[in-house]
Amino acid sequence: MDGDGFSALEDCDDTNPDINPDQEEEPYNGIDDDCDPDTLDDDLDQDGFVLNDDCDDEDASINPDAEEITNNDVDEDFDGIDLLTSTHEIYDITVHIYTKPTSDIINIDVDGNLNYRVILYNVVGKVILTKSNTNQILTHKIPEGTYFLEIRDLSSAQKTVERIVVTR
Repeated sequence: MDGDGFSALEDCDDTNPDINPDQEEEPYNGIDDDCDPDTLDDDLDQDGFVLNDDCDDEDASINPDAEEITNNDVDEDFDGIDLLTSTHEIYDITVHIYTKPTSDIINIDVDGNLNYRVILYNVVGKVILTKSNTNQILTHKIPEGTYFLEIRDLSSAQKTVERIVVTR
């Protein structure tokens, strides 16, 4: 009917010659230009997030459910924070501290057997919290600012100190 050379069985809109199986899908126009429901109009990277919910519709690895990759200068989950990790050695054991800056959690991963204490100080040296052998510190109740995180091996007294910035 629309003169585009496709029958009504093949053409999903036989009243519009610009909509048929030979057309290229035009992103974000809300029309199935190519008559193929599998060609997504509003999720070009096909990561399951439509344009309004996706922070980068050209890269499927960047979306609200993406796994954050440390130290790559990319905010994969689009939460406003790029996950950064610092690595320290205490008594031949590797300790990873992430995230910086942080708004909710400081994670501590210890590669080995280490009996340690974690102490968080503010910039004037006041102890904010102390924990032993923990792998997470919740910071959502701590005011924004700069802090120092000390991790001390309880058997050797060796320690490392990391500057932490808490943001909201």
